[in-house]
Amino acid sequence: LSNLIYLGRRGTAGIEVFDPFSLLPVVTVRTPGGVADMIIDNERNRLLLSVPERGQTVALSLAGRSLVGLADTGPGASHLGLVRTRQ
Repeated sequence: LSNLIYLGRRGTAGIEVFDPFSLLPVVTVRTPGGVADMIIDNERNRLLLSVPERGQTVALSLAGRSLVGLADTGPGASHLGLVRTRQ
């Protein structure tokens, strides 16, 4: 699951996953809209995607490359960040 390149483009409802050695796409994953920002949540093995045209953040499983969650973030939200609490 590591050592892959994830590429999302605004206006394109999906992300492409590339092999960094051949620079060829391995798989394309459909999303609800164009992706403006991505961040990896290592603890949950998820790829979080900002989809501003829909006002949503989408969670994809890195293992299955499938949609596992959706959160409304409101119009205009386009950047992501993870905040961890101290134990």
